[in-house]
Amino acid sequence: MVSMLGVNMVFRLAVISRNDEARPVLLVENRVVDIQDAINAHGINSSVPKVEERLDVLPILDDWGNWQPVLRRIAELGQPSTSVAKAKFLAPIRYPRKLLMAGANYSDHMAEMGGQAANKDEGGKPYFFMKPPTTSVIGPGETVKIPAQVKQADWEAELVAVIGKRARHVKKETALDYVAGYTVLNDVSARDTQRRPDWGNAGPFAFDWMSGKCWESFAPMGPSITPAEFIPDPSNLRVMCTVNGELMQDGNTKNFIFSLHELIEYLSDMFTLEPGDCISTGTPAGVGRPRGTFLKEGDRIVTEVEGVCRLENLVGLDN
Repeated sequence: MVSMLGVNMVFRLAVISRNDEARPVLLVENRVVDIQDAINAHGINSSVPKVEERLDVLPILDDWGNWQPVLRRIAELGQPSTSVAKAKFLAPIRYPRKLLMAGANYSDHMAEMGGQAANKDEGGKPYFFMKPPTTSVIGPGETVKIPAQVKQADWEAELVAVIGKRARHVKKETALDYVAGYTVLNDVSARDTQRRPDWGNAGPFAFDWMSGKCWESFAPMGPSITPAEFIPDPSNLRVMCTVNGELMQDGNTKNFIFSLHELIEYLSDMFTLEPGDCISTGTPAGVGRPRGTFLKEGDRIVTEVEGVCRLENLVGLDN
């Protein structure tokens, strides 16, 4: 997109590996602009601290309000830059302070899994679990490693909202004001180990979220964060997942049971949302379990959300 008077050039935040160092960058069209190099080259005056030797964009999110005009200026200048094709991308946030996962948030996914969606009209609330960020999150191109005891590893394409300022007791009407941007995550899930027959086939302990969701590498994320100013309506985005080129999921966030506004309101009543917290919003229909198809070594997974980014990972074994 050509920058015009009064129109900000679209850019995305990312992190690349350069000389074995993690470097926060902007993606502008098909170019990669190193943020600190651009500040140094153009003498951009900024009250924000240097980003050199930082592992991800979390420090930028910590001061998001001050960074936004700086990033816009860097995007407009667009130099010095290199080709996207030459870049090795890492996870944009490594690691989120909290990785908050909405479960059962698409009506079509609930139907395919044989479940019943919460009834908001009768006081139903969102359903959440967490993944451990430092061991779950991997970046684009990295390998999802399936442990030997997991025989039914499944895919779940999801839109993620990245928080950009502290939020506590936020009302849904203003909830999106706290979102810095959006990225993509695949909520890889172990369907077989999630059930715990050793604790009974029914009752409160028959379903184990930790052994179903929290395995090492089961949260590939990235490769970039698209600022919220470029995603005006997160409630109408296409969500897709392909496995080995075959389209498995093709949903839309308009089928959310609880909107992102409602998810933020719900969570912020429970605890303070902090910059860099990631809220994964659930997955649409098309997962492997209903069709009896699961991930195996050598598979290639592509997870994509319209207008946000496209994430590609391989599947291997955790030996």
